[in-house]
Amino acid sequence: MQTHQRRTTPADRDRALARRRRLTLSAAAGGLAAVAALGMLAEVSNSGAATTSPASARSAASTAGTTGSSSSGSSLSGGGSLSNGSAASAVAVSGGS
Repeated sequence: MQTHQRRTTPADRDRALARRRRLTLSAAAGGLAAVAALGMLAEVSNSGAATTSPASARSAASTAGTTGSSSSGSSLSGGGSLSNGSAASAVAVSGGS
């Protein structure tokens, strides 16, 4: 079965290209607006300020300041390299990801 395809005129092609350009720009503008809105929502909902009481902050600071460890033998260091021998380190961790 043979189907007849209608030949597109230059005017039809120009209208189709204009429609595609308009849809592409609309989608880009909508995406940019959505990213901006989500960024503003994230800024408002997460101020980044700690909300701990002074007593618990002092307790966390003293615990973090006294945390230490020593080891002997082979160990994997924080940089991902293997080190041999004895090593002593103190680690203070605060916050989360």
